[in-house]
Amino acid sequence: KRDTHTVFRGKLQKADTLLYDSNLQPAHSYTYRSFPALAEGSELTITTMDTTSHDFTWQTYEFGGQTGSSVFYDVSIISPTDIWAVGEIHTENDKYNAAHWDGKKWELKKIMASGYGFGAVFSLFKIKKNEIWAGGSIPMKWNGHEWYFYGSLSNTNYQGGFRIKKVWGTSSKDIYAVGNGGNIRHFDGQKWEKIESGTDFDINDIWGMNDGQTGENYILCPASYKYKLGEKKLLSIQNDNTVIEENWPYTDRRIYSTWFRNNQKIMLCGAGVFKRNRLGIWKEYSELPLIFTNRIRGNALNDVFVAGDFGFLAHFNGLNWFIYEAAAIALFHSIDIKHNLVVAVGEKNSKAVILIMRR
Repeated sequence: KRDTHTVFRGKLQKADTLLYDSNLQPAHSYTYRSFPALAEGSELTITTMDTTSHDFTWQTYEFGGQTGSSVFYDVSIISPTDIWAVGEIHTENDKYNAAHWDGKKWELKKIMASGYGFGAVFSLFKIKKNEIWAGGSIPMKWNGHEWYFYGSLSNTNYQGGFRIKKVWGTSSKDIYAVGNGGNIRHFDGQKWEKIESGTDFDINDIWGMNDGQTGENYILCPASYKYKLGEKKLLSIQNDNTVIEENWPYTDRRIYSTWFRNNQKIMLCGAGVFKRNRLGIWKEYSELPLIFTNRIRGNALNDVFVAGDFGFLAHFNGLNWFIYEAAAIALFHSIDIKHNLVVAVGEKNSKAVILIMRR
């Protein structure tokens, strides 16, 4: 029983059995009891997570657009005084591919590895403060002072030729880069390995988690085109760097980005926003409008943001969604969240746009 309500009656088939209880309220304590008591200590009290506040204020910043279309593709919050955004920015006098926030102002930057050309940057991922990875046509790493090229050096065996659309990893000895044409690369600290994905469709995002007990990773990659018809695949990179396809029941819906804290509850967006529960069942958040969403990121399961086309920006507090219609100022390509700070990036009328939100 949960309090006085019976939630399960029957036989447990195994000594270790998961009982799933739904329709619980946030920030509420419940007591579970078994009858008859199977063992000493058969009473358990739990408290569900509270919701998080939808109440944010925001500031907007625009860059470039004078000599060509400007855009930010990705963003990473290291701290409130250390934020990077990347893309391609055309000002009246020069070209840039990044902007850095020091807590007071944005400064346009050029991310370039010594000895290699300048170009657009599409992705960012932070391992820690002075260990940030960026992806353009090559992978680069920031050490706190300068950017290094972790590419086709003689001792790394990097095979490029694709746009790195997203990077994820657990350390500089365990980095994955994904991109167009179904490309996946893994860096083990010494060399790059090409991983066969089983698709030639674009892989637009990668996200994972590391099991601290087993040391194994759980990694997902959504693969589909945004503007063309074709297959939609949810790929899982195994610990031996093989790839398997996970179940995706909405075969008519494009998938673009994923986020999770553990492999029991998965969130995914693209042509809709979806969740997968611990039983492996997918469900769409039908209360949201069907606007294409390009990125989903969160602090926890009760503090998640999605950002997408037509300025769509929404927050999930664990109980319901809130759409920030007043902040719909750009096409948002990406978003990042850290505690009570959120940064979304994109483009509007040939200008690159950054939106900073504070709770």
